[in-house]
Amino acid sequence: MDDLRSNGASPGYPRRSPTGPIPLGWRRENGRRVEDPLEQRLLDVIRMAVDDEDYSFGAVADLLNRFALTTKRGLAWTAGTVRATYLLDTSRRLRTERDNLVERVRRSGP
Repeated sequence: MDDLRSNGASPGYPRRSPTGPIPLGWRRENGRRVEDPLEQRLLDVIRMAVDDEDYSFGAVADLLNRFALTTKRGLAWTAGTVRATYLLDTSRRLRTERDNLVERVRRSGP
């Protein structure tokens, strides 16, 4: 049972491949999500503008639109899409950091 939980599956249910829309920064390859380096750079720009430069989500959207960069679906950026993208990426990064920390603690033993 621990093996199932360690890979994210619930007991009795095998882990399935990800479904639904692929978020910015990722692409599907052979049924798996893998990082898209170009889109990851765009996420870095969004994160830097919001975190380091204190740009508002609307100002970041204006900047991205000025450079004719579109969302994953090919639409113009809005404050809401920048905010959603930023929060989703931040949440994913925090989960990854937490999982890495838990794994290091497990490996170090009691």
